[in-house]
Order: sequence, then structure tokens, then C-alpha cells
Amino acid sequence: MRADDHNKVANDSRGRDSVRIHSMAAYDDALFVLDLTHMPEGCSTWPAWWTLSQQGPWPQGGEIDIIEGVNLNQANLASLHTTPNCTMPQYRPQKGFNSL
Repeated sequence: MRADDHNKVANDSRGRDSVRIHSMAAYDDALFVLDLTHMPEGCSTWPAWWTLSQQGPWPQGGEIDIIEGVNLNQANLASLHTTPNCTMPQYRPQKGFNSL
């Protein structure tokens, strides 16, 4: 998959179409690897990589935003979306690495 660098977008259009890729499979535990050479960036872009639950319409099952490049922000906006009263303990026995 790659960006369309052949077609010219008309000045009066709403811009290029978005692309959404999704898996029909569901996972309880998984290791996901995303290997990017280039990710869209700049004004009016919102590149993202996230997970959704099968627990029903958003946000009932929750959502984990792993990568969210909002507009011209210089840092990743990783976040959790949940229903009210969902809490995360202060101490969590987990490890992770963020290279950004």
C-alpha cells in the first residue's frame, strides 16, 4: 500500500480519500508490529493506528489509540477511550517502549 502520487487533486475538491484497513479476526492477547517507511503528516492529516473491542458500539468495548498523529502536533497522542467510571490503577505491572 502506498500514497497516491500520480493523480492530481482538484483545487475545489475536499481532498484525497481516506483509507481504512481492518482485520476480521479478534485477539485476546497479541503482539502487533507496525513497520512504516512513511506515515502521512502535516496540516489536516490524522494518521492513526488503533484497536477496538468486539463488545459493542464505541466506546462500550473501549479503544486503544496506539498512534494518533493529530494535525501538526510533534508528539504521538496515544490514548484510551472508555465508558464512565473505568479506572486504571496507578501501578501496573507492565512494560512498554515508545521510540517517539
